[in-house]
Amino acid sequence: MCGVMAFFPKGDFKYDDVIYNLMGDIKNRGPDSQGLCKVAHGFFGHTRLALVGLGPEGNQPMWSKTGRFCIVFNGEIYNWKQLIVEYSLEQCASDTAVILQLLELYPDASFLSELDGPYALIVYDEEYKILYCARDCFGEKPLYYYEDDEKIIFSSSAFGIQSLIEHTEVSDFMNCFEQLSLHGFALPEKITSITPNYMYTYKITEKDDLQFKQRREIEWVSSRSMRLLDVLRDSCQRRCQLDVDFALLLSDGVDSALTLCLLDEQGFKPDCYTVANTPDDQEFRSAQKLAHAFGCHSEFVELDNKEINFIDYLLSQSAPVSDPASYPLYCGTQAISKKYKCAFVGDGADEAMMGYPRYQAALLIDVLLKFGLLDVLKFLPGNSRLRDISKCGSGQDIMRIIMRRFPLDNLSTKGTSSFNGTSIMSSMREYDIYTRLPNYLMLKSDNNSMANGVELRSVFLSKEF
Repeated sequence: MCGVMAFFPKGDFKYDDVIYNLMGDIKNRGPDSQGLCKVAHGFFGHTRLALVGLGPEGNQPMWSKTGRFCIVFNGEIYNWKQLIVEYSLEQCASDTAVILQLLELYPDASFLSELDGPYALIVYDEEYKILYCARDCFGEKPLYYYEDDEKIIFSSSAFGIQSLIEHTEVSDFMNCFEQLSLHGFALPEKITSITPNYMYTYKITEKDDLQFKQRREIEWVSSRSMRLLDVLRDSCQRRCQLDVDFALLLSDGVDSALTLCLLDEQGFKPDCYTVANTPDDQEFRSAQKLAHAFGCHSEFVELDNKEINFIDYLLSQSAPVSDPASYPLYCGTQAISKKYKCAFVGDGADEAMMGYPRYQAALLIDVLLKFGLLDVLKFLPGNSRLRDISKCGSGQDIMRIIMRRFPLDNLSTKGTSSFNGTSIMSSMREYDIYTRLPNYLMLKSDNNSMANGVELRSVFLSKEF
């Protein structure tokens, strides 16, 4: 993966130091090369982590052969070689070059629905003076936006933008802490995140201003024509197309174990890294046994509790997120970065296959709702949170209790007639995939992997699910 930024000054704003700071803030995301170019009255910047097409022809910002389009692209398009065949494109050495060719054929970027893989991109159309920006459907790669009276900024890092905002109010920090405690993720009020699976269009006016035109949802294309195992195998095969070696973050969970099985089927024996407090921890012992069963090397990564490393971790986060697994992931990718630039993980498995234990509670509640028996929950012994569900008047309130988010003193009391037959289980999965996954889990993964210059790939983040 990489880091991207776009900067557009207003009026006579002095911007040299701003560009330097923005580029410096995304440097860890792309240690292999850095590039900067002028577009319209602004600038595109890019830092590259090279995994496919390792030569300089993959460096960015990149212009199309006609000179009409310029792009900064953060991501990996796993089906780029198939797209060359499907659209009869010229042979090229990178997925970015494929996107530029597709833009020449479809300037409205309608082909984005065909892309398989994580991405955050910014495109400038020189002919019509239009700026596009978009993110993939799972929100695997971040892209933030900020505007004031002096400048407009797009960046892979929210903290890079935050450092340029003067006079941050105490209330902004308080709001940030409140959002972290309730949702697990937060952004300063003045910074917005480009919504996953949407494309934003801006018009560059004659007065060198950036005028918002529209936000368009990208169609979610999924064939759903294969069996689950075939979907997983196809997803794994596409994600293994790399020009560099890779590792695996292996726990004692089902998701990473299944990933190891799929990689073994493809003929790979990745080094397996496991984060734990000591080599005697059950987490490491189980993972080590599994790795050895597949003939793979097992690497123990000690959870570093040194104060210096923890401070480095805090300073490395591109946007605030509260998750107990965040620091272990940072330590794991830090160890991996000494030998590799890419690692497989099990991200998205619980969302795709409804693996969280709370889905079992949701299924039980759906059954009780179907037969009008929700009140039986009030008779549960002890202080079970499920007893509160009997007081709920909406599916949203039920989700708040099951997911242990939001304060419980605002529960609706409208009565169960307001459920309207909505499935709690399907509503929860929709929330997980479209809100919690991109804004929380993917943010955690991106923060801690790109801080160490490591790309994470997951076979479960496929639109076929």
